[in-house]
Amino acid sequence: MCVILAAALTMALGGGAATASADTPTSTTPPFHQCPAVGSAPGCAILLIVNADRTVSVAGDNGVGPYDGADDSLIGIVNLSSTAVDAVTVTGTGSDLSGFDGDGLCTYVGCSYPAPTGYEGPDNTFTTDPAIPDSAEVDFTTPLAPGSSSYFSLEGALTAASLTARPGHLAKDTDGDGIPDSWEDSPGRDLGGGVFDGALHSLGASSLHKDIFLHIDSEKGAELSDKATQLLIDAFAKAPVQNQDQQPGIRLHVIKGTTTLSESESDALRASKNDPDWLKIFERYKADPELNAFHYVVSAHWDRADYAGQTDRIPGQFIVVNNCGTRRVPRFLFFGGGLRHTCAASDADQAANLMHELGHNLGLHHGGAGPMATDDLEDQFKPNYLSVMSYNFSHSGVPGIGLTYSQWGPASLPVLDENSLSEPAGIQKLDNSIPAAARTFYYCPADGKMRTVKLGAGIDWNCKSGREPSPVSANIDFPRYVRQKDGFAFLNTKRTLSPHEDWSTLLYGGDLIGQSSTTYPGPIALADQRALAEPTREERTRLAAEVNPIPTLTAKVTARDRSSVTLTVPVSTTTDGVLTWSPVEPDGSPGQPVPGSTVRAGNGQTFEVRIPLNALTGRQGVVVNFTNDDWTVSGVTPTRL
Repeated sequence: MCVILAAALTMALGGGAATASADTPTSTTPPFHQCPAVGSAPGCAILLIVNADRTVSVAGDNGVGPYDGADDSLIGIVNLSSTAVDAVTVTGTGSDLSGFDGDGLCTYVGCSYPAPTGYEGPDNTFTTDPAIPDSAEVDFTTPLAPGSSSYFSLEGALTAASLTARPGHLAKDTDGDGIPDSWEDSPGRDLGGGVFDGALHSLGASSLHKDIFLHIDSEKGAELSDKATQLLIDAFAKAPVQNQDQQPGIRLHVIKGTTTLSESESDALRASKNDPDWLKIFERYKADPELNAFHYVVSAHWDRADYAGQTDRIPGQFIVVNNCGTRRVPRFLFFGGGLRHTCAASDADQAANLMHELGHNLGLHHGGAGPMATDDLEDQFKPNYLSVMSYNFSHSGVPGIGLTYSQWGPASLPVLDENSLSEPAGIQKLDNSIPAAARTFYYCPADGKMRTVKLGAGIDWNCKSGREPSPVSANIDFPRYVRQKDGFAFLNTKRTLSPHEDWSTLLYGGDLIGQSSTTYPGPIALADQRALAEPTREERTRLAAEVNPIPTLTAKVTARDRSSVTLTVPVSTTTDGVLTWSPVEPDGSPGQPVPGSTVRAGNGQTFEVRIPLNALTGRQGVVVNFTNDDWTVSGVTPTRL
């Protein structure tokens, strides 16, 4: 054991002197000591980090350049997962990183171990394909153990921003959709014993056009509508993505399960009231021959309601959506009684909800994708980010545009500094790519409301009327939710808001997509799963109250006659809602809402409610309720009417 550990930490390289530092091999902050000094490089220029969930992150040290002073890079790798790694595949678009030309690290330090190309480290070899010059498979002669590190070199002056990496083996993927060509083209994936699975090709897949596959299993009453499915397919077909067949767009293939989940089956897929059990979801799916090609979606009546969803990781492969709120509705709401399922989400709501969660599977956060500052990446309400990933547009899409991930980065939309906002300029269109009908939302700190505005026109950012000529300071993104492992909190600081172009940054290979492994990378910790969840109704209620205190609703008797009492009810809220009234029972509890008492109520309006006296016989008074998406507030009249 001591000899093996020494080999991992002190890597002898012929010539005898060059060794990796004795610092702990699990350090992931520069300088990276997983590599020895080679040529002009004092250590690793890039570090591949195999995370606990088996994804591979790429970190860089800007202080380390090519070890040959020109175009070759020293790469380290550290395994922070709980299982050994036998291979990783590294890709850099346009890099020709596997175009080895004879000046690998062994040219500079000498290597006492087999190194066919001269670019190998002491415990690894390469598998390359001339048809895929931008990728290389790094194979470990002894699988890289948990907590261990190693190193190697690659061709090119590489940076962390230019590379991606994943565990597993090299497979030609001409169209870059994460699915090997051999799976997409006839005869299809080799299942062994001379058997091939041509299912993907028969569904229309091609190695020359990006394809994404969804399999959806639904609980009764929570099925995605056919129209919602088509809206989703159309949104991807319109994607500004070019393909080798010269046809634009992404083909989205949606397969709906032929059997319906029972309530007990749906409930069995939970780890708790609100949390999916991703291992059980994986176990349900892994028997399907579509494994490793499809994203798997469970649509169910779960307590995390109100068109919410959750993904297993970013990027990932598994999704849970709830398009229908809670499973049951009260008996008295239906003529004839009985408990029934309910689903109030519109087709556009359903499509947007699933597209939002699928975006997480494809590597997108609520504010775009990396590299970005964390608070910018997770900002859910940036007005200059026109994407269904933003909470501004995650229910029905971008007004005037529809369902889409953002097509508009810094070349199309400006960066907004909340400490210095131009009201005459508003959100300028920097090119002609944004439709004239496009609208966005911004938060008005003066009255706590979200306002809809045109792009390319002046905006009253601080809501003080008019267009102030000098820059103003205002928090224009609805105070954003910050994900925390124990829930959500608001972040109210003013800062810089960046636009982001989504389509070109999608990551197609989440979890097992395109891999030969049938072992789920393992669920991330429950606390981290919750950090990926959208806020529940209860969490939104608490958070909304932190921004705008729940208003006090007052109901005053202003008139009466022989048959009725008239109440006036002022309403002061940030969103419209429903006003109802109920008699107060003799024991002081509110009774059932009186039929016909419901009216739509808006901010700043005063309503009169006319109550028949016979409805109040034996009652103590009247309770008036106002309900919107965030809260229910009540006002009780004087006891004596």
